[in-house]
Amino acid sequence: VSLPARYQQFLTSPRPPSPMWAWLPASEDAPTATAAMAALTARFGPGLSMQMESPPQAPGATWEISCSVPQGRTFSVWAQRSEKVETLHLQNDHHVLSEAERKDLAGSVWSLGVVLVFGDTPLDDFHFQLQALIAVAPQAVAAFDVAAFRLHHAEWVKESARSAAPPSPTSLFVMHFVSDAGKPGWIHTHGLDRCGRLELELFDITPDASRLLSELVNSTAAFFLEQGLPEPGEAVEVGRDLPLLWLPWEEALSRVAPKHGGGKTDRDAVHGNPTAVLFAPGKKFLGFFGSGLKSAASHLPVLEGSPILYVSNSHTRRMEVLSRERLPTLKALFGKLGGNEQFKFLVKLGYPTADPEQFGSREHIWFEVHSFGGEHVDATCINQPHSVPALKEGLRGLHALSLISDWTIFCPVGRFDAERVGLLVHVLESAPDELRTQLGL
Repeated sequence: VSLPARYQQFLTSPRPPSPMWAWLPASEDAPTATAAMAALTARFGPGLSMQMESPPQAPGATWEISCSVPQGRTFSVWAQRSEKVETLHLQNDHHVLSEAERKDLAGSVWSLGVVLVFGDTPLDDFHFQLQALIAVAPQAVAAFDVAAFRLHHAEWVKESARSAAPPSPTSLFVMHFVSDAGKPGWIHTHGLDRCGRLELELFDITPDASRLLSELVNSTAAFFLEQGLPEPGEAVEVGRDLPLLWLPWEEALSRVAPKHGGGKTDRDAVHGNPTAVLFAPGKKFLGFFGSGLKSAASHLPVLEGSPILYVSNSHTRRMEVLSRERLPTLKALFGKLGGNEQFKFLVKLGYPTADPEQFGSREHIWFEVHSFGGEHVDATCINQPHSVPALKEGLRGLHALSLISDWTIFCPVGRFDAERVGLLVHVLESAPDELRTQLGL
């Protein structure tokens, strides 16, 4: 399959801007450009260049400042009247707002925004955007990432901006699962096109399969962001025994017409842009007949096991930085909640492999935590290692925390990894009495 001219033009055209705004508390007066300039100078230093835009270019802006830093990044900051949450197609984190925060958000009068065009390192650009946004809006209630239709809690924005490492690739996009109740549906992403990549899609996915296949889409998106977009129809391994290929949506519809969303009638001004529909490679009957494609759902047996999903070295290093940076928070939460059956604490440890040529230098294995020491964790291995003979599923023991590469906490209000743990702390601290009782706090 050759890349259609429309797709070539789409991928080589200037990338769309990435606007993001922060809602200010209802009590805050109209922000001034002078105050924003002072905050930006304090954050980025005197080398920052700023100029007022007259008239403002951002839609609905009351003022706008064009900025550039010595490293070459250019961005703009603006003020606008707040948009109401009800008018937005929200995904993620709205549910973790406290009742007081919801009221503050509903009553917000003013918002401050930051917009820039992402370059070849979109995660670094996004990290910079979060730093600029929280610099001008330190009291923000929440932030809205326009390209991804995604609300981020202010605690996540603040913690991400403070971190030495950029946020996860999954923070750059969201997945929408569009279906009628209980029926198969259409999974598609929003937010990748600003990174110079195609949005990803899956057809006819059942609700039960959507969680595991969403993880596969997450890994594929990170793989494409790091490695670049393969040629259409070219099978690539995004994990061991997990080959995938993509087709332009027009080609996909002509070969495998979806039954539950994603057809021509769904291709509006947004969803009609070039996108990549993911399939597992299949065989044609007698070498000639059929589509030669299988649903990505055919990978569910592998995904239900302990799959090896390929992760780039840079992503591994990023997660190691975050997990070690915020390990004291994990230990503190375990000290308070380790005995609470509604909270499960897991750590991922990177052990040297017996076969580095086949499995890489380290295998990252999940363990359930029983207790923490100063430099060790008492934990039980919860998945069968592929190339660490000294470990097996169900084996409990002491493990060096120097091996830690990731961790996560499961609880009734969601899953929180090192990137989002500050949000969990905030939720627990602001939980109403009813929720505290429900959580056994």
